[in-house]
Amino acid sequence: MKKKYLHFLFILLFSNSINAQKVNNVESNQLVFNSKTEFKISKTNIDSTLFDLEKLRIQPQYGLVENYIEGFSRIFKNQVYGFIDKKGNEYIIPQYEKAEPFNSGKALVKKFDWYFINKDGEESTALNNITEAKAIGNGVSLVLFNNKKYALIDNHYDSLQA
Repeated sequence: MKKKYLHFLFILLFSNSINAQKVNNVESNQLVFNSKTEFKISKTNIDSTLFDLEKLRIQPQYGLVENYIEGFSRIFKNQVYGFIDKKGNEYIIPQYEKAEPFNSGKALVKKFDWYFINKDGEESTALNNITEAKAIGNGVSLVLFNNKKYALIDNHYDSLQA
């Protein structure tokens, strides 16, 4: 039962069922843990002083412009992901085949391997043997290893591998 639940959770987290371009409200959904390690959705307010993302969403150069998380918006341009800052500037240039939103100061990104990047765009060492990854919240991410096992890792996982 536990394995089926994890598999369902992994599929749910990796599905592209949410179209971020159509989110126009001033609140954002965020997946968080409660004290019993159950998942719940909570509402968080978005800073209204940020650059108006609707101006970027209507430009054909961007295939995706998500709401701000931790001061950055994930974008999809020329078939790769990057991040824009609060002023609407491409702060971390699109270069990643996959990218997760920032999660307690770091974002999971994939070129050939998975890496963490900080808010300055500095990459960690490669995260070994990880096939897929999904940021959950509070510095925790769900990963699938090459051996088909799932694990929850935190933002310090890269320093534990060394």
